[in-house]
Amino acid sequence: MNTLPKPVQESRAKLARFFQRHHSPELTRGKMIAIGLVSVPIIVGSCFITQFMAGLPTPELNKGLVVHDRSGKIICTVYDEGVIAETVTLGQISPHLKKAVLAAEDGNFYSHNGVDFSGVVRAAVTDISSRKAKQGASTITQQLVKNLYYSDKPRNFLQKIKEVIVAVQFEEKFPKDRILAEYLNTIYFGQGAYGIERAAKTYFGKSASNLNLAESTSIAALITTPSVFGQVSHRKELLNRQHQIIDEMVADKTITKEAGDAAKKAKLKFRSFPAPTPAYMSFLDVVKNQLVRDTKVEYPWRKGMHVYTTLDQAAQRLAMQELTAGIMKAPHGVTQGALVSLSVRDGSIIALVGGGGSGNASSSQFNRATAPHTAGSAFKPFVYLTALEQKALVSDSIVLDGPFENAGYDPTNFDGRYMGWMSIRRALALSRNTCAVR
Repeated sequence: MNTLPKPVQESRAKLARFFQRHHSPELTRGKMIAIGLVSVPIIVGSCFITQFMAGLPTPELNKGLVVHDRSGKIICTVYDEGVIAETVTLGQISPHLKKAVLAAEDGNFYSHNGVDFSGVVRAAVTDISSRKAKQGASTITQQLVKNLYYSDKPRNFLQKIKEVIVAVQFEEKFPKDRILAEYLNTIYFGQGAYGIERAAKTYFGKSASNLNLAESTSIAALITTPSVFGQVSHRKELLNRQHQIIDEMVADKTITKEAGDAAKKAKLKFRSFPAPTPAYMSFLDVVKNQLVRDTKVEYPWRKGMHVYTTLDQAAQRLAMQELTAGIMKAPHGVTQGALVSLSVRDGSIIALVGGGGSGNASSSQFNRATAPHTAGSAFKPFVYLTALEQKALVSDSIVLDGPFENAGYDPTNFDGRYMGWMSIRRALALSRNTCAVR
């Protein structure tokens, strides 16, 4: 079998035909060397280009795991382990924010084909005049390509060429609005916020659709260095970048000077505490684990899958609120809980919360609704049932809730108190440890 690449085979055949046509006693050694010097670079170059192009990814959007609720609405998109964004459409994003991001990252987005050559020249002039790399020239499409395919690759000239080629292919395949929406839904804004919706909730406690001009330009300013500008200690640098973006918008006439001045003077009300983790995180844990188990795919969120679930998002939010409120009102010592709501008709999960108390149920938190753990108080009914069946107790028996010690074993109650004599019905209902031990 001929294992040479097809371009090499074709080039070698052409070279052989050339020698056959021109073979004569007059074909000197010097001419043959000259022909070789011309042919070899062509063969090697064609092989390199073929291999280079073959290694480029096929342009695809929605590379993550898209999770839908019981009505088909998108709950979130999982792009990687721990990288979860609340996907929104372009129509669900404030017009101020779209204009601010374009002004900050790619003013010619709607006119170029994936590569802004005027931006490249402008960046080169700026870098040369300052004698260091100060200004980038990546378009929004190029940034999206880098985030989707090359985020873990080294930054060099060859890598940049790949991004440019794939960016052009993206522009040929997808509408501009879809590229912009994907970009806004996937980029990182600092403070653990991926995507524009989580960013709006993290920094301002509101949806991306409700951001005003001052808030929008602040969010757009985060894109430059999100891990730095997202910190409270770097608010001054964030506001400096925000003012630059406002000036760009005024210069481009996307906003008036009066509107820009008002946005600069506006007092921004950043959240003083972290945004609560989405209520659906415990349920999402179950979805991911079952998907890995059923598909045997280790990282299903890298396959561009859509998963349709039975979750009711309104019920899920209510479940989180009720569980958290219940824990806050619970007796001393009760600090956590779990809640699962099932459909009586078909047994499907309507809502699932694996933890509460702080209103936070992140994916890293122990999922009390599903994770295996010791039986604990769940075993007490079996103790009482056995005692009743063996006539050691009767339904109106009473038992002491008081200090108990036996060979160094000194059980206590979760609230640290003792309630004295009580019926076994009450002891079980209140889950009194010393009563169950007796």
